[in-house]
Amino acid sequence: MQPSYPLVAVSSFCAGAVLFYLAANYLGGFLAAVAIPSAYFQWFGRENVNLALALMFAATWSLPVAAAVAAGVVPVLLVAGHLWRVAAAALLGGMVCTFLYWQVQFALQYMQSAGNGSGFMHAFFQSFAAPWPSAPNLGAPWLGLALGVWLVSSRRRKERLGARVA
Repeated sequence: MQPSYPLVAVSSFCAGAVLFYLAANYLGGFLAAVAIPSAYFQWFGRENVNLALALMFAATWSLPVAAAVAAGVVPVLLVAGHLWRVAAAALLGGMVCTFLYWQVQFALQYMQSAGNGSGFMHAFFQSFAAPWPSAPNLGAPWLGLALGVWLVSSRRRKERLGARVA
């Protein structure tokens, strides 16, 4: 029995919200505590410290988070059956809502910090500004979602082609 449209949409939305929280916040918090030896930065030299940071963030945070999101997306889309596109859109919606929730939380804390008289909108848009070495971190959950959708869509495409040939 295939799941119904509302069930797929609501459960996938919730799964997207939980998945973003667990991958980006919970797993990301653990990964942020990875200790990197100072010799790593010395090997790059003082003039290339931003490149060293970018590679470090990509290897120790972005790739594991993207893989965790993809690992969570694939089962949700497979359970959704023929409504996997609805599930993918709902997953995206849940992830975006959770992302925006944490951006608002940051903006509110930024506004309340000592001596900071900026307005909410300034603080909210400031939350999107990150130094370029940490840019891969912003895209990691979305890359994981895209990877999971691609894996399922390519599997579905192969199944359709196999059914046509047989």
